[in-house]
Amino acid sequence: MESIHNVAEIPMGLGHSPADLRALGLIAEIVAALRNGSSAPQMVEERTHRLGDIEIDEHFRTVSACGREIALRPKEYDLLIALARKNGAPASKRELFENVWNYDVATDSR
Repeated sequence: MESIHNVAEIPMGLGHSPADLRALGLIAEIVAALRNGSSAPQMVEERTHRLGDIEIDEHFRTVSACGREIALRPKEYDLLIALARKNGAPASKRELFENVWNYDVATDSR
């Protein structure tokens, strides 16, 4: 499997469009809530995660905030679900690279 040694090598696919900025804002909001000790995402029903007003449905690959669906690109969704599956526990860089980008990252990479 291919190894990544520099984060800059990863194609993020995020630009500066309003949809991209909303997706980044949603991810930042979830990360901040988890860091501040807010309740961890809880399983509402099988394959559905809830963090405050944010609901993630793995079966339909949908995300909604305050009842409004948020459009995410596939990698944005994969990153969000990888964090939600940790139930508030920290996610290592290695886990994220493997689960989201399917890259085997060298342990000493920065």
